[in-house]
Amino acid sequence: MKVVITGVGETGFYLAQILLKEGHDLILIEKDEKAFHLAQERLDAQIILGDAANALILEPLVDESTDLMVALTNNDSANIISTLIARKFGAKRAIVRVSDSDNLIHPLLTDDPSVSVLNAEIAVTKDLVRLIANPSADEIEYFANGKAQMIKLHVEDTAAILGKKLKDIKVPHSWLIVAAIRDGSFQILSGDSTIQKGDHVLVVGDPKNTKEIEELLGLKPVKVRRVIIIGFNAVSKQLAMTLTKQNIEVRLIEENQELAEKASGELDGVLVFHGDGTSEEILEQAGIDQTDYLLALTQDNETNVLISLLGKEEKVPRVIAMIQKHQYKPIVEKVGVDSVVHPRSAMVEEIIRLCHRKELSGIYILEGGKGTVMEFEIKKKTKAVDVPLSKLKLPKQTLIGGIVRNDELIVPRGNDKIKIGDRIVVFTTRAVLADARRLFSE
Repeated sequence: MKVVITGVGETGFYLAQILLKEGHDLILIEKDEKAFHLAQERLDAQIILGDAANALILEPLVDESTDLMVALTNNDSANIISTLIARKFGAKRAIVRVSDSDNLIHPLLTDDPSVSVLNAEIAVTKDLVRLIANPSADEIEYFANGKAQMIKLHVEDTAAILGKKLKDIKVPHSWLIVAAIRDGSFQILSGDSTIQKGDHVLVVGDPKNTKEIEELLGLKPVKVRRVIIIGFNAVSKQLAMTLTKQNIEVRLIEENQELAEKASGELDGVLVFHGDGTSEEILEQAGIDQTDYLLALTQDNETNVLISLLGKEEKVPRVIAMIQKHQYKPIVEKVGVDSVVHPRSAMVEEIIRLCHRKELSGIYILEGGKGTVMEFEIKKKTKAVDVPLSKLKLPKQTLIGGIVRNDELIVPRGNDKIKIGDRIVVFTTRAVLADARRLFSE
């Protein structure tokens, strides 16, 4: 696939890394010389120094052979203009990033069915709402119109399954343990794999029966009644409004007096405190000893990490930190933060899904690209159809995590077979991604 990306800041750079690993033909356009030279040094792609909102720059790069245009600069106007020019020159599809939510309904974009408009704050807010609705989860995704659920869970030190081989563990019938994240590594599990202390595991199963798998991993249910949010911005505003509609008590702390006053005026039903979110006194005033969730959502990475550590010290059941650099995620998780959200990564994952929407029903990036989970709709006969799964020659480190047939989830076992019309959820690693896709989509 020929893809043109405008803007090679952190978001564009991260997206380019993933698309290059998938083997796509990339052209990158960047007008900042420092970012341009960095991309030249680290990315194996054609990189152009220039302003993508200039038609003279785009004309020799974009034509009818361009499968996708992705506009990711920090300037909404430049993104909109470059997208419109690219479509005029023949780009088949376009994805445009906007920061101002008003531009989500820009008529020149929304009138074109081949253009998708994305906002990082909305993407990460959606992730936060999912996590708070599922307090045991560190990450969560849904497949097959919500019939199957993937959850990343921490295995408690008291769990009875520690040290046991997977084949010797009585996993609930509606769930499958598919992968482990251990010391930064990602591993698809087999029957001889063991669950170890400190592991996070990826499980797939029925969203209606999450209690079963939580109990197996030694997790205790948490009912969310009160949430404390640190920092007032587009993410925290949208999140606070959503949670209050769900009858969850929300308290917000903001250090900037003007922003605190703005939050107080705009957020009905939210108790707003003006003060430093790293101050133990302010946290006590906000009721940290009786909160179920603490969310550090300021724009400063270090502040969010510090707030999160204070929250864990105060025994808050669940703590989430927002970070602006995806490289920090594994480091922050290691210090004990329950979940880490990253707006740009959330948006990149949305872009990846849109990139593959013709061939895949869904695709999700796991652990910064170390693993991938794909959803296929089986529309015709392939090598994988009507073969018992125990006899299916899957690529190494590949596992079928779920089959949805007639809107019912089948947690696959060795005797199950894939049928035409099924939706299947497949876990694999970057090394064999192409082989796995060929098996199910040829």
